[in-house]
Amino acid sequence: QISQSLNIEADKIIDVLHEARSRTISAEGNAQYGVHLESRKAVLFIGAIYNALATSNEEHLVDTFVEVSQISLFAGGNNVVFKKQTGETDYYGTIIVSLVSDSNNKRTITLYQTGIANR
Repeated sequence: QISQSLNIEADKIIDVLHEARSRTISAEGNAQYGVHLESRKAVLFIGAIYNALATSNEEHLVDTFVEVSQISLFAGGNNVVFKKQTGETDYYGTIIVSLVSDSNNKRTITLYQTGIANR
């Protein structure tokens, strides 16, 4: 049951990444979109740079028993931004989601340069 819950939380983060990529490709609002990652949340944002105070930010919290425990992106940092038209990203790599109480119980999300994410 815990394993299934961990899968669900990892999939939620993947869904946020896919949503930002999809909005960028479709040129929604003639803008590009990105995702800011923190230990307890993934924030979908508009533009090339994350602004924590932007009212357009969409916060997606992870359950209290799960955390984003490691972010290893090629370009560094904890933001993923997608390119207009292609949906590609320079911020590819891995995102690890683990149980707060047991960091050995984890799921690895792989984000490819194409902008596609999976686990």
